[in-house]
Amino acid sequence: MFGQARLNELRSRKELLLVQADAHRRLIELDAENVVHALRWLDSVHRAWQRLKPLARMAAPIAGFYMARKGRSLWRWAALLVEGGRWVRRILTV
Repeated sequence: MFGQARLNELRSRKELLLVQADAHRRLIELDAENVVHALRWLDSVHRAWQRLKPLARMAAPIAGFYMARKGRSLWRWAALLVEGGRWVRRILTV
């Protein structure tokens, strides 16, 4: 008798685990659908980049030339922005 009771208990536990596994499987499917829906915009960005990539390759030498000519002033502005950010951070942390 004791063996049969234990066997019935294990069968009911198995059924519970199967139901839980099915519920988890459905939740994973729902999460996957939500991720697909949330990242749908990424496909359009990728397509746009594929169209712009040849232009970016042509613009790279021009950008390099501009940086060589005006780079010093750009670096100066960047350094000022970084220093300003540090200054603001110091004020906010006090």
